[in-house]
This record gives sequence, structure tokens and C-alpha cells, in this order.
Amino acid sequence: MPWRQTVRAAVGMAVPLLAGLLFGRLDLGVFAALGAMHATMNDRVEPLRLRAPRIALALAASTTGMLIGAELQYRGAGGLEIGLALTLVGFVGGALSATGPRGSAAGMLLLVSASLGGGMALPHPWWTAPAMMPCGAALVLLLGLRYRTDVRTDPRTVALADVYRALGGMLAALGTPDGAAARRVLTGRLNQMQDLLPPSRPGRPESERLRWLRRSYEAALGTTEAAAGLLWAWRPVPPEVAAFPAALARQITGGPAPDYPGWQPDTPSRTAFDTALRAAADTVSGRWAPLDTAARRRPTRGGCGPGCCRAARCATACGSRCAWRSPRRPSTG
Repeated sequence: MPWRQTVRAAVGMAVPLLAGLLFGRLDLGVFAALGAMHATMNDRVEPLRLRAPRIALALAASTTGMLIGAELQYRGAGGLEIGLALTLVGFVGGALSATGPRGSAAGMLLLVSASLGGGMALPHPWWTAPAMMPCGAALVLLLGLRYRTDVRTDPRTVALADVYRALGGMLAALGTPDGAAARRVLTGRLNQMQDLLPPSRPGRPESERLRWLRRSYEAALGTTEAAAGLLWAWRPVPPEVAAFPAALARQITGGPAPDYPGWQPDTPSRTAFDTALRAAADTVSGRWAPLDTAARRRPTRGGCGPGCCRAARCATACGSRCAWRSPRRPSTG
């Protein structure tokens, strides 16, 4: 259990309530604690420059929703007016949700806070309800100012290591009925890692660490694409090769660099996979190997961007499920 984050969340929500009790304004303390809770829900083990925008977007949506709901309640709006307003808020929240993980959380809080603002007992004056929510969120942010993220516990590092472990799991399942399930697990890990990476913006410099994370993710994606051919053809790889991605995962989290297994691929599909896996090993070690994956290809006019990579991975996973219904089991030669 992340005790540091747990204590910070408990203190962030308890202090506003205690202050409200001591000063006889529990009504204000409740809304400040609600803001602290929404900030805690969107807090992550990240550097401050990543935490602050995430919390700020969530609280902006939450405060706006509370303002809308409180305004409707203060004016004594009827059921039809409230229904139309919440429907409009729901449309806006849905549009925000389509922008990504942060937008999804903001869209949910926008609708939830509008509903709460229309039903909770309001303090006097009514506009102090939404005004107190950023105060509670600011307390949560201040409590985490001294926190320093360890590279090994950075969520992006952990997610990247999980990708390589899942890749090793799929390689170990090649040629077995468990291959399709392992492929779906890997697809989920790739999606999680992609959600944690900020969009690539041409012309905008990136830190060396972010470049390493992005390139290592793209290398894992390229290896996954190459391994998909082995999955469909029921062609396993030697155990030492299947175990190599797990060794790369240990290197990502601070372990030593593993030695590449000495195997000789004997088919074109295994040769392509060997090339992709070697490129992944070089990339994780900080040697920028040439990559040729869906994530690296520039979209053509009328094409799509990184979202297509996710769609392609999902389609591949679905295709593998269909393939397993009537499995073809050729020889491993």
C-alpha cells in the first residue's frame, strides 16, 4: 500500500472538516473536503509539473459543475430546467472524455459535481460552495510539494516494465492455447503505457528521459508486431528468448543490462522477430536503434495518428481470438 499517498489523502480531506467544526462553518468545510477528495482522486505518483496540470483540470471541471448545480438550486429551477441543464453538462462531459484520460476524469467530475450542487444543502452565500473546492485541492497539492518521485516508482517506468513482462508472457505462450489470452494482456499493458505518455509535438523539445520512455515503448510495440506473426503461426521461441523481455523489465526498473540470448532464427518470421527484439534491447540500454513500427510511421493525408496504433492492436487481438477458434498448427520449421 502507498502509505505516503494514503496519509496525504486522509490529511487533505480531514483538515478542512476539522477546520469547519472548529470555526462553526462545517458547511464550508464539507465543500473544501469535497475539493480535496476530487484532487486526491486525480493525484498520481508523478513530478509536480505533471501532477499540477492533472489536478488543475479536474478541479476546474469540478468547480464549474458545482457552480452550475448551486446556481440552479439557488434560483429554484424546476425539474425541466434542471434536466435540460444536466443533459447539456453531460454532452460537454462526454466531449471532454473523448480527449484522453485526463479529459475523461474531468468530464465525469463536471457531471457529478453539477448533480451534487443541485442537491446538497448550500452554505450562505451560495457561491461559497464552489469557491471552497479549490481551497481543499490546494491543500492536497501543498502537502505533496516535498515529494520527490523515484525513477523506479515513476508510474511510466512501472507501466513500461509491465509491458515488457507481458511481452515475455506472450512469448512463453507461443504455440500453446494460452497465446491469445497472453496477447490480450499485452494489448492492455500497451494501452496503459500509451495513456501515460504525453502526445508527441513536432518541434517541441522533450527531456532525455521522456524520449527514452517513448522510444522504449515504440520498441516494445515493434516487437509485439513481429511476435504476432509467430503467434498466428504457432511457432514458439526458445525459453531463454521468451525470458529475455522480463530481464529487460528488470533493467528498466534499475537492474543490470541482460545479455542477449544466443539463438539462431531459422525462419523469416523468427528473423524479423529477432531483429525487433534486438532493437528493443538496444533502445532500453539507451542506444537508439532504428525502429519501424506503427507508432513511428508518419500518418498520410486522411490517415490518423497514434490512436490508430491502439485500434490496430485491438484489431490484432480480436483477430487472434478469431484465429484460435479454428487453430492451424503447422510445424515449427
